[in-house]
Amino acid sequence: MLMKFIRKTLLRKKDFSFRDLGERRLKDVIEPIRLYQVLSKELREEFPPLKTLDARPNNLPIQLTSFIGREKELKYLKDELKQNRLLTLTGTGGAGKSRLSLQAGADLIDDFETESGL
Repeated sequence: MLMKFIRKTLLRKKDFSFRDLGERRLKDVIEPIRLYQVLSKELREEFPPLKTLDARPNNLPIQLTSFIGREKELKYLKDELKQNRLLTLTGTGGAGKSRLSLQAGADLIDDFETESGL
């Protein structure tokens, strides 16, 4: 929808520019991506801060692969984390406990922001 508006309106007038928002870590994307905002008189310029993994101070490592499957377990884990401060995941080595917990942490990072940002 936005691209259609840009093509119809802005590209004809050539009255637009881009604001570089820098490189950001997005969920389920391996490498950081450089983001740009389209600027024009016909578009609003102020938006809330981006909710990206690097917008909040954290020590979550960059994941080298996307998270596939285990949606049921991930939903259960996130629901439990909203009610309990500490959860213990048990299972055999290599079952994916660490990867599951890192994904849940990345998905819920905005829900656990404190005043100090930690």
